[in-house]
Amino acid sequence: MLVGTKRQWAWLGIAALLLGIDVAAAGAADPLSLLPIVAASPIQSAEPYQSPEAPPEQSWFQDDQAKVTGCGCKPGCLYCPCIYGGVDYLFLRRAGGNAVSLVEDANTGDTLVTSDQVGFDSLSGIRAWFGMRCGDFAAVEFGYMNYFDANSALQVSGADFPDATLALPGELGGASNVFFDTDRIRLNYASQFNSYEINFASCCIRGCPDSCSKPHIGSVEWLAGFRYLSLDEQLNIYGERDEEWGTETGNYNVQTSNDLYGAQLGLRLRNCWGRFSGEALAKAGIFANHATQSQYAIDFPDFYLRDPVSSSHTGLAFAGELGLTGIYQINQHWGLRAGYSLIWLQGVALAPEQLDYSYPDGGTTLHRDAGLLLHGVHLGVEARW
Repeated sequence: MLVGTKRQWAWLGIAALLLGIDVAAAGAADPLSLLPIVAASPIQSAEPYQSPEAPPEQSWFQDDQAKVTGCGCKPGCLYCPCIYGGVDYLFLRRAGGNAVSLVEDANTGDTLVTSDQVGFDSLSGIRAWFGMRCGDFAAVEFGYMNYFDANSALQVSGADFPDATLALPGELGGASNVFFDTDRIRLNYASQFNSYEINFASCCIRGCPDSCSKPHIGSVEWLAGFRYLSLDEQLNIYGERDEEWGTETGNYNVQTSNDLYGAQLGLRLRNCWGRFSGEALAKAGIFANHATQSQYAIDFPDFYLRDPVSSSHTGLAFAGELGLTGIYQINQHWGLRAGYSLIWLQGVALAPEQLDYSYPDGGTTLHRDAGLLLHGVHLGVEARW
């Protein structure tokens, strides 16, 4: 009985030892499993880590207000650039001035040819500008514009007016050898225009915290500066009359010059839509105009029908300029331009209006109240940094 009992205790001890080894192995694998179980809120599993995506790259031509840096130079549409310039080729037409009689019928006194018949059907010219910004808002800008030497010519003869007696109008024609019953009259009209200006531009950009007027378009530039304009003209009436001994010749020549100088104010608006931009420009000023005129008349045989005379005066004149332009951006800095321009001068002396057919005296009065309008399309290229 005692032996059986001892065996039972031995088996119980072996079983307890094996159970302890198994529990110890389980504890080594998961020590927290031996801790008391405490009720707790379930722990949500975290999403796997992802690196932040880089913001999408914007095209250079996007109108992104976040790209404005210090309200100065702006990539993209380049409102208020740091350095800029361009060249436009001008295709212009000219209007203005009075229709002055140049040739008349000495029999009836009817006018046969007027000065507007010797006008300029088309003119070509160039406009160039360059600017450099001195700060966030201030820029200095230089500009030049001209139309190339314009020349117009017209010839009339007795064959054009078979029943008329060609002559200069008024007393001057009647007192002349050549300019009465003239066989041929050639009319030559030349004109030259130049403009030089320097402006200071104050530029405001939409979205800038310190912009001066918070405009609702891309940019507004206020312009103020000095401008000089010159307009020089010459009209020559050249006559020929055929005689048995040869051809008698003579000419009546008139020249004028206008030098306008003074201050001007202006406004330039600009906005862009992707690769396309629009620009509107207006400039105007009151100028002092130093105008002069000189003239003489030479008759056959090579003597002065009217001695050379001249006159001059300084008075007020007006000059204004308007322009509308569309721009296509080739890349971030270069653009192609096309648009319409208008230049208006008022209070200038034009050559035909100085003609004076009185005799023997005359030609001493300066007429400087004429207006001149130049308008037409322009094509060009611009650069902005």
